[in-house]
Amino acid sequence: MEYGDNIEYCYNIGNITGKGDCVGGISGYLWIEGNKTSNLYNYGTIISENNYAGGIVGELIGNRATCAYLYNYGNVIGKYNGTSGIAGMLSRASIQYSYNAGIISGSSDVGGIATHLETSGGVNLNPSVRYSYNLGQIIGSSYVGAIASRQGSGSISRNYYETGTADYGVGTYRKWRE
Repeated sequence: MEYGDNIEYCYNIGNITGKGDCVGGISGYLWIEGNKTSNLYNYGTIISENNYAGGIVGELIGNRATCAYLYNYGNVIGKYNGTSGIAGMLSRASIQYSYNAGIISGSSDVGGIATHLETSGGVNLNPSVRYSYNLGQIIGSSYVGAIASRQGSGSISRNYYETGTADYGVGTYRKWRE
Protein backbone atom coordinates (compact mmCIF):
# COMPACT_ATOMS: atom_id res chain seq x y z
CA MET A 1 0.00 0.00 0.00
CA GLU A 2 1.15 3.52 -0.71
CA TYR A 3 2.21 5.91 2.02
CA GLY A 4 -0.70 8.07 3.13
CA ASP A 5 -3.53 6.06 1.56
CA ASN A 6 -6.85 5.60 3.34
CA ILE A 7 -7.80 1.96 3.43
CA GLU A 8 -11.38 1.03 4.22
CA TYR A 9 -13.78 -1.83 3.58
CA CYS A 10 -11.34 -4.33 2.08
CA TYR A 11 -11.48 -8.07 2.43
CA ASN A 12 -9.52 -11.14 1.41
CA ILE A 13 -11.07 -14.57 0.86
CA GLY A 14 -8.07 -16.29 -0.78
CA ASN A 15 -5.23 -18.27 0.77
CA ILE A 16 -1.85 -16.51 0.62
CA THR A 17 1.66 -17.98 0.92
CA GLY A 18 4.71 -15.72 0.98
CA LYS A 19 8.41 -16.58 0.91
CA GLY A 20 9.78 -13.20 2.12
CA ASP A 21 9.19 -11.06 5.18
CA CYS A 22 5.82 -9.33 5.73
CA VAL A 23 2.89 -11.43 4.53
CA GLY A 24 -0.71 -10.38 5.23
CA GLY A 25 -4.27 -10.94 4.09
CA ILE A 26 -4.76 -7.30 3.01
CA SER A 27 -1.18 -6.02 2.78
CA GLY A 28 2.30 -7.32 3.48
CA TYR A 29 3.57 -3.93 4.63
CA LEU A 30 1.47 -0.91 5.55
CA TRP A 31 2.71 2.56 6.54
CA ILE A 32 -0.01 4.98 7.64
CA GLU A 33 0.25 8.61 8.72
CA GLY A 34 -2.77 9.34 10.90
CA ASN A 35 -5.09 8.29 8.09
CA LYS A 36 -8.23 6.24 8.41
CA THR A 37 -7.75 2.51 8.20
CA SER A 38 -10.83 0.51 9.12
CA ASN A 39 -13.12 -2.37 8.32
CA LEU A 40 -10.52 -4.77 6.93
CA TYR A 41 -11.38 -8.49 6.85
CA ASN A 42 -9.42 -11.66 6.20
CA TYR A 43 -11.05 -15.06 5.67
CA GLY A 44 -8.11 -16.85 3.99
CA THR A 45 -5.24 -18.86 5.41
CA ILE A 46 -2.00 -16.85 5.55
CA ILE A 47 1.34 -18.71 5.44
CA SER A 48 4.73 -17.02 5.77
CA GLU A 49 7.96 -18.88 5.14
CA ASN A 50 9.86 -16.07 6.88
CA ASN A 51 9.15 -13.29 9.45
CA TYR A 52 6.06 -11.15 10.15
CA ALA A 53 2.79 -12.76 9.15
CA GLY A 54 -0.58 -11.27 10.01
CA GLY A 55 -4.16 -12.01 9.14
CA ILE A 56 -4.58 -8.39 8.06
CA VAL A 57 -1.04 -7.03 7.61
CA GLY A 58 2.47 -8.46 7.95
CA GLU A 59 4.00 -5.24 9.27
CA LEU A 60 2.01 -2.18 10.36
CA ILE A 61 3.88 1.07 10.95
CA GLY A 62 2.22 4.39 11.61
CA ASN A 63 2.67 7.90 12.86
CA ARG A 64 -0.02 8.49 15.47
CA ALA A 65 -2.30 6.35 13.34
CA THR A 66 -5.31 4.41 14.54
CA CYS A 67 -6.53 1.25 12.84
CA ALA A 68 -9.97 0.07 13.88
CA TYR A 69 -12.41 -2.72 13.08
CA LEU A 70 -9.87 -5.19 11.75
CA TYR A 71 -11.16 -8.78 11.67
CA ASN A 72 -9.33 -12.03 11.04
CA TYR A 73 -11.20 -15.32 10.60
CA GLY A 74 -8.41 -17.22 8.81
CA ASN A 75 -5.57 -19.28 10.23
CA VAL A 76 -2.11 -17.68 10.18
CA ILE A 77 1.05 -19.81 10.08
CA GLY A 78 4.50 -18.25 10.43
CA LYS A 79 7.80 -20.06 10.18
CA TYR A 80 9.94 -17.66 12.24
CA ASN A 81 9.28 -14.48 14.27
CA GLY A 82 6.18 -12.32 14.39
CA THR A 83 2.93 -14.14 13.69
CA SER A 84 -0.48 -12.77 14.70
CA GLY A 85 -4.14 -12.54 13.82
CA ILE A 86 -4.03 -8.85 12.90
CA ALA A 87 -0.47 -7.41 12.63
CA GLY A 88 2.72 -9.51 12.49
CA MET A 89 4.68 -6.44 13.64
CA LEU A 90 3.10 -3.34 15.18
CA SER A 91 5.11 -0.14 15.42
CA ARG A 92 3.97 3.41 16.22
CA ALA A 93 0.28 2.72 15.56
CA SER A 94 -2.83 1.78 17.50
CA ILE A 95 -5.16 -1.16 16.91
CA GLN A 96 -8.67 -0.79 18.34
CA TYR A 97 -12.02 -2.61 18.24
CA SER A 98 -10.55 -5.59 16.41
CA TYR A 99 -10.61 -9.35 16.83
CA ASN A 100 -9.07 -12.61 15.80
CA ALA A 101 -11.01 -15.86 15.43
CA GLY A 102 -8.35 -17.91 13.57
CA ILE A 103 -5.72 -20.33 14.84
CA ILE A 104 -2.36 -18.53 14.98
CA SER A 105 0.77 -20.68 14.89
CA GLY A 106 4.40 -19.59 14.79
CA SER A 107 7.80 -19.98 16.36
CA SER A 108 8.56 -16.92 18.50
CA ASP A 109 6.51 -13.74 19.08
CA VAL A 110 3.03 -15.14 18.45
CA GLY A 111 -0.05 -13.09 19.38
CA GLY A 112 -3.77 -13.09 18.79
CA ILE A 113 -3.93 -9.40 17.82
CA ALA A 114 -0.30 -8.22 17.52
CA THR A 115 3.23 -9.30 18.27
CA HIS A 116 5.90 -7.21 19.99
CA LEU A 117 4.68 -3.60 20.29
CA GLU A 118 7.65 -1.54 19.13
CA THR A 119 8.77 2.00 18.63
CA SER A 120 10.62 2.72 15.42
CA GLY A 121 13.94 4.48 15.24
CA GLY A 122 13.86 5.11 18.98
CA VAL A 123 10.78 7.35 18.67
CA ASN A 124 7.98 6.35 21.02
CA LEU A 125 4.66 7.18 19.41
CA ASN A 126 2.73 4.88 21.71
CA PRO A 127 1.91 1.69 19.85
CA SER A 128 -1.16 0.19 21.49
CA VAL A 129 -3.83 -2.48 21.39
CA ARG A 130 -7.16 -1.54 22.97
CA TYR A 131 -10.76 -2.75 23.04
CA SER A 132 -9.91 -5.91 21.06
CA TYR A 133 -10.39 -9.60 21.65
CA ASN A 134 -9.12 -13.01 20.64
CA LEU A 135 -11.13 -16.20 20.20
CA GLY A 136 -8.53 -18.30 18.34
CA GLN A 137 -5.94 -20.69 19.70
CA ILE A 138 -2.40 -19.22 19.82
CA ILE A 139 0.50 -21.68 19.44
CA GLY A 140 4.23 -20.97 19.61
CA SER A 141 7.50 -21.83 21.34
CA SER A 142 8.26 -18.50 23.09
CA TYR A 143 6.64 -15.11 23.69
CA VAL A 144 3.09 -16.34 23.11
CA GLY A 145 0.07 -14.26 24.14
CA ALA A 146 -3.66 -14.29 23.47
CA ILE A 147 -3.57 -10.53 22.79
CA ALA A 148 0.12 -9.72 22.14
CA SER A 149 3.39 -11.61 22.27
CA ARG A 150 5.19 -8.82 24.18
CA GLN A 151 4.21 -5.39 25.40
CA GLY A 152 7.54 -3.73 24.58
CA SER A 153 7.21 0.05 24.73
CA GLY A 154 3.50 0.06 23.91
CA SER A 155 0.31 -0.11 25.92
CA ILE A 156 -2.23 -2.90 26.08
CA SER A 157 -5.55 -2.20 27.78
CA ARG A 158 -9.21 -3.23 27.87
CA ASN A 159 -8.75 -6.35 25.77
CA TYR A 160 -10.34 -9.75 26.20
CA TYR A 161 -9.57 -13.31 25.22
CA GLU A 162 -11.24 -16.69 25.43
CA THR A 163 -9.94 -18.84 28.29
CA GLY A 164 -7.66 -21.58 26.99
CA THR A 165 -6.56 -19.81 23.79
CA ALA A 166 -3.13 -19.14 25.35
CA ASP A 167 -1.57 -19.31 28.80
CA TYR A 168 -1.16 -15.53 29.03
CA GLY A 169 -2.82 -12.40 27.67
CA VAL A 170 0.63 -10.95 26.98
CA GLY A 171 3.34 -13.53 26.34
CA THR A 172 6.42 -14.39 28.33
CA TYR A 173 9.50 -16.35 27.43
CA ARG A 174 7.93 -19.69 28.18
CA LYS A 175 6.76 -22.48 25.94
CA TRP A 176 3.03 -22.46 25.23
CA ARG A 177 2.48 -26.08 26.27
CA GLU A 178 5.11 -28.22 27.90
